[in-house]
Order: sequence, then structure tokens, then C-alpha cells
Amino acid sequence: MTIDPNSLPRDLETLRKIVVDLAEQLDRSLAEQNKYQSLLRELPEAQRNRKSEQLSKEQLALFETAWQARNAESAADNDDDLDGMRERRRSRTRRRLRSAAGGNLWRGS
Repeated sequence: MTIDPNSLPRDLETLRKIVVDLAEQLDRSLAEQNKYQSLLRELPEAQRNRKSEQLSKEQLALFETAWQARNAESAADNDDDLDGMRERRRSRTRRRLRSAAGGNLWRGS
């Protein structure tokens, strides 16, 4: 960017504002440039590290097996909880019926 010295204002305060504004623009531009340079330096290392973090097929199979086992245990626990809830509900219903019948509810043999 070229500046014509004859077109600059003669007022010292206006010149000061222009210099401050240009310095801020330069700082932002340099910060952005440094950020991009840093990312470019980190890119090859990130690509190398990504390969070392990949899981083998055997590791994936092991995790899948563990995940399925965990889900199966969770499902069994949920089934047990559901059976317990059903039994508690039946007991509550029986007590209410006995109470409503005055305790004279026929009990099967």
C-alpha cells in the first residue's frame, strides 16, 4: 500500500489515530500469519500421530465383543428389574383386592 505524503492530514491528532489504526491492523495480520504458520508446522506431526492412533482389526473386534457383553449384561439387569417390578405390582394388586373385600378374598389352593 503506498501513501502519498501530500494527501496526509496536517493535524497531529488525526495522524496519530491513523498510525494507531495501522499498527493494530499490522498486529492482527501478523497474529493471523503466525497462526497459519503454526498450523502448517503441526500438520505433518498430526498426520504421523494419527496413523499411530489407529486401531487394528483385532483391537476393534475385542472392543466390539466387550461392548456386546456389556449390553447383554445391561439387558439382563433390565429384565431382572422388570420382573421385580411386575411381582411388586401383582403383590400390591392382591393386597388392594383383599383390602377391598374386607380380607375375605378367596385364596386358591
